[in-house]
Amino acid sequence: MALENADGLQVHRSWWVARRAVVRVVTEGRNLRLQLVNGITAPVARSAVAIVREAGWLTNESSTGGRSTETEILPL
Repeated sequence: MALENADGLQVHRSWWVARRAVVRVVTEGRNLRLQLVNGITAPVARSAVAIVREAGWLTNESSTGGRSTETEILPL
Protein backbone atom coordinates (compact mmCIF):
# COMPACT_ATOMS: atom_id res chain seq x y z
CA MET A 1 0.00 0.00 0.00
CA ALA A 2 1.38 3.44 -0.95
CA LEU A 3 0.47 5.13 2.35
CA GLU A 4 1.76 2.33 4.55
CA ASN A 5 4.76 4.29 5.90
CA ALA A 6 3.31 7.80 5.58
CA ASP A 7 2.79 9.91 8.71
CA GLY A 8 -0.95 10.46 8.78
CA LEU A 9 -4.29 9.33 10.16
CA GLN A 10 -7.70 8.31 8.95
CA VAL A 11 -9.68 11.06 10.67
CA HIS A 12 -13.06 10.30 9.14
CA ARG A 13 -14.49 7.38 7.19
CA SER A 14 -13.53 8.93 3.85
CA TRP A 15 -10.64 11.16 4.97
CA TRP A 16 -6.99 10.21 5.40
CA VAL A 17 -4.84 13.22 6.27
CA ALA A 18 -1.07 13.55 6.13
CA ARG A 19 0.38 15.06 9.30
CA ARG A 20 2.50 17.53 7.34
CA ALA A 21 -0.63 18.92 5.59
CA VAL A 22 -2.34 20.10 8.80
CA VAL A 23 -1.83 23.75 9.69
CA ARG A 24 -4.45 24.23 12.42
CA VAL A 25 -7.28 22.61 14.31
CA VAL A 26 -10.69 24.28 14.30
CA THR A 27 -13.24 23.37 16.96
CA GLU A 28 -16.86 24.40 17.11
CA GLY A 29 -18.76 22.92 19.99
CA ARG A 30 -18.21 19.17 19.74
CA ASN A 31 -17.06 19.34 16.11
CA LEU A 32 -13.39 19.20 15.19
CA ARG A 33 -11.91 19.99 11.77
CA LEU A 34 -8.36 20.08 10.42
CA GLN A 35 -7.38 23.03 8.22
CA LEU A 36 -4.98 21.80 5.54
CA VAL A 37 -2.19 23.67 3.72
CA ASN A 38 -4.24 23.67 0.51
CA GLY A 39 -7.21 25.42 2.16
CA ILE A 40 -9.38 22.32 2.48
CA THR A 41 -10.94 21.62 5.87
CA ALA A 42 -11.13 17.93 6.80
CA PRO A 43 -13.75 16.77 9.32
CA VAL A 44 -12.68 14.63 12.26
CA ALA A 45 -15.13 11.92 13.28
CA ARG A 46 -16.04 12.04 16.96
CA SER A 47 -14.75 8.48 17.23
CA ALA A 48 -11.35 9.65 15.89
CA VAL A 49 -10.85 12.63 18.22
CA ALA A 50 -9.05 10.51 20.83
CA ILE A 51 -6.77 9.07 18.14
CA VAL A 52 -5.91 12.55 16.86
CA ARG A 53 -5.26 13.72 20.43
CA GLU A 54 -3.06 10.68 21.24
CA ALA A 55 -1.06 11.29 18.05
CA GLY A 56 -0.17 14.73 19.42
CA TRP A 57 -1.96 16.70 16.73
CA LEU A 58 -3.89 18.83 19.24
CA THR A 59 -2.26 21.53 21.35
CA ASN A 60 -3.46 24.19 23.76
CA GLU A 61 -6.95 22.69 24.03
CA SER A 62 -9.38 24.58 26.20
CA SER A 63 -13.09 24.64 26.83
CA THR A 64 -14.77 27.60 25.13
CA GLY A 65 -18.37 26.91 25.99
CA GLY A 66 -19.26 25.82 22.44
CA ARG A 67 -17.68 28.82 20.72
CA SER A 68 -15.49 28.35 17.66
CA THR A 69 -11.75 28.26 18.31
CA GLU A 70 -8.64 27.69 16.25
CA THR A 71 -5.55 26.01 17.63
CA GLU A 72 -2.23 25.97 15.85
CA ILE A 73 -0.97 22.48 15.16
CA LEU A 74 2.44 21.42 16.46
CA PRO A 75 5.22 21.93 13.89
CA LEU A 76 6.82 18.85 12.34
